[in-house]
Amino acid sequence: MLGLLGISAVVGACAATEPRELLDARAAYEEASRSRAPELSPAELQTAKESLGRAEFAFKEDGNEQYVRDLSYIAERKAEFARIQSKVVEAVRMKEQADQELLSMATNLAETKNEALAVEQRARAKAEERMKEALARLAAFSAIKEEARGTVITIPGQVLFESGKYAILRNAEQSLNQLAEALLEERNAAIVIEGHTDSQGSDDFNRQLSLDRATSVRDYLLQRGIAPDRILACGIGEDRPVAQNTSPEGRANNRRVEVVVKEPNAKLACTYP
Repeated sequence: MLGLLGISAVVGACAATEPRELLDARAAYEEASRSRAPELSPAELQTAKESLGRAEFAFKEDGNEQYVRDLSYIAERKAEFARIQSKVVEAVRMKEQADQELLSMATNLAETKNEALAVEQRARAKAEERMKEALARLAAFSAIKEEARGTVITIPGQVLFESGKYAILRNAEQSLNQLAEALLEERNAAIVIEGHTDSQGSDDFNRQLSLDRATSVRDYLLQRGIAPDRILACGIGEDRPVAQNTSPEGRANNRRVEVVVKEPNAKLACTYP
């Protein structure tokens, strides 16, 4: 009789229902195994596997006891830890990779900026050299000086026009081509073309003639590539002489066109006395 009771007890233990904690632990381990834990956190996953093994062995030996459920809970937590740890490792690696890519991009950007700066400096130096050469050629037929209003290039009227006319002389085109070449090197400079006359004739006639001459020069420069929004023609007439009008030489000096090259983006406006 006692033997039958013992057998019955053993059979009852073997037939005991697995506790929910053990089922959860097994599911957690399987989920961790399907994740990147085997690759990224193998030690933690192995610990979880061993904990699950102890819980399963304890259940087989003792059935649904509290300490079996405790072992199962520990196994579940360790499996969950292994899975989360793999995510942490993956996130850290991704961050390190992103940081490395960012550093590489920053390095490339700095190198590109340095290269662009070097190219810009070479281009600026070349432009300044060409500007000096162009100004040297301009000096053959004009006067160049620096004033508060900008660089002033003065071209005698007889170089550009017939007396009393505003059509540009054919033999003046080469001179204006050289002027355009110099101005094109100052791509952002504001340019004011001022026409000036002597005191012969009426004020109205001289003002209109000076404006027509300045406009002719402006239009010629526009044809040579100067942007229209950076150039202005002004007729000053006889109001700003540079010499006395009492002699032929003085009147010749007053008949002139002044090209005023201002700072980049300076306001374009005519300045009258």
